[in-house]
Amino acid sequence: MDIAISQTAGKQNRAFNVEWFAKKKWLTASIQKKALFCFPCLLFGGSGGEVTWSRTGYKDLKHLSERITKHESSNSHLDNAVKLGLFGRVNVAVQIDSAYQRGIEEHNRQVEENRYVLGRIITCIKLCGKCETALRGHDESADSLNPGIFRCIFETMCEGDARLQRHYDAHPVFKGTSSTIQNELLDCMYEVYRDEIAKQVDETSFVAVQADETTDVSCKSQMVVVLRYLLPCNTVTERFLEFVEVKDKTGVGLCNSIKVVLEPLNLREKLIAQTYDGAAVMSGNVRGVQTLLKETYPNAQFVHCYAHQLNLTLQQLCSARISILKVFFCQSDCFCHVFLRCSKTCCSSFRGNSQTHPKATSCPMEF
Repeated sequence: MDIAISQTAGKQNRAFNVEWFAKKKWLTASIQKKALFCFPCLLFGGSGGEVTWSRTGYKDLKHLSERITKHESSNSHLDNAVKLGLFGRVNVAVQIDSAYQRGIEEHNRQVEENRYVLGRIITCIKLCGKCETALRGHDESADSLNPGIFRCIFETMCEGDARLQRHYDAHPVFKGTSSTIQNELLDCMYEVYRDEIAKQVDETSFVAVQADETTDVSCKSQMVVVLRYLLPCNTVTERFLEFVEVKDKTGVGLCNSIKVVLEPLNLREKLIAQTYDGAAVMSGNVRGVQTLLKETYPNAQFVHCYAHQLNLTLQQLCSARISILKVFFCQSDCFCHVFLRCSKTCCSSFRGNSQTHPKATSCPMEF
C-alpha cells in the first residue's frame, strides 16, 4: 500500500517508510487524512494523551520512532490490544472469575467441614480429660477388642452423626484419631487455656502460687504449678498452670523453674503468697525455694501447704519418744490388717462412722 505521508522542515523533506507496518502490526494509516493511527485504539478508543492515535491521527515524522515506543507501552494501548485479541471469543476473564469463585467456595466449604470434624474430636478429648481417662489404648488396631476410650467415644459419635461418619469413611489417612493429631490438638487447647489464664490474672489484684514435685511412672521428676487468685466477681479459684520437668532438685534449680513459669504473667507486685510442702529445700529459711523466690517477688509470703498437713503430724510424732513411736506404728499396722481381712468389721465400722461423723461437704479443686 502506497501511503503518501510526507513532512517538510526547512530544507529537509521526510517521507513515511511503509516498512513500519511490518514492524508494528497495530500501526495503520488514513490516506484521506494522511495520518497514522493505532488500529486497536481506533476501534476501542484512546484515553489521556493517546487520543492522537485514535482520533486526529499522528503526522510528526521527525519524532515517529519515539512516539511509537511511548504509545505501545501505554496502559490504554495495552488494554485495547487485549480487547482486540479477545474480540469475538468467549470472555476468558469471566471464566477465570467464575472458576476462581468456585475455588473459593470449595475452599471455604472444606475449611468449615474440617472445623466441624476437629470440633467433634476436641469434644472427645475434653470428655476423656474430664473423666481422667487415657486417650490411647495399648492396641488401637482395627480388630482390637479394647482400642481405648477415645476411639470408642469417637466411633460412637460417628454412629449418630452422618456428617462425621462420612469424613471417617472418606479419609483413610486423616481420621483425626492418630496420636500426632491428638497431641497437636492438646497443644492448641493448652495455648488457648494459657491465654485465658493470663487474661484472668491480668485482671486480678492478688495471686498465690502452689508447687509440688514428684516422680512419675516414667521415672521423670515433674513439678506442677498451680495458681490461686481472685476473679473480678470476688470468687476464689485455682487453676493448673503447667507441668515442669525438673532436672535440678536444689533450691536454686526449683526456684528457677518456678520463675520461668511465672515470668510471662508479670506478677511481681501481685504475687502475695507461695505454698509448698515442708521439705527443707522448699520451705527453708536460708536457701529454700520460698526464700529465693522472695528476692524476685518480695510480697510472696510462705504458707505451709494444707494438702501436706500429714507431714507436719509425722514431724511432730518423730520428735516424741521412741517408745511412743513404736506403739503408734504397731497400732497403725494392726488397724490395716483387721479391717482389710474382715468384711463384717468393715461394715460395722463404716456404719458407725456414718452415724458419728456426718458426710463432709466436698470441695473439689478446679483445673
